[in-house]
Amino acid sequence: METGAVKWFWLRDEHNNPVACVATKLGTEGIAFAVAIPNPKDRFDRTRGREIAVGRLEHGKPKMCTLETGVHPKQQVYALIAKDTNLSQRIRKAAQFRLQETQRIMTLTESLVA
Repeated sequence: METGAVKWFWLRDEHNNPVACVATKLGTEGIAFAVAIPNPKDRFDRTRGREIAVGRLEHGKPKMCTLETGVHPKQQVYALIAKDTNLSQRIRKAAQFRLQETQRIMTLTESLVA
């Protein structure tokens, strides 16, 4: 995989609370991503979450997905997180919510353009 710029975003639940930091890197073989999940009992620290996610992406074993034509990379990552049974239900539920929300917004945008 070619070295690309690392991008990251906060996966948020239906109440817009951050539940995980996701670091991504786009390459020739697809999208590599890694997730850092804070314990709900801990104080949320954005800087530390970003450091962990980026570290896992660059030095760990990131998850990979191939690029699908016509689908935004973030949607692909949401879909994979939503299906990953190794992650907690809270994280999968947030990813599923964001995936549905993104699809709803895209549908509304398309109907306004038409």
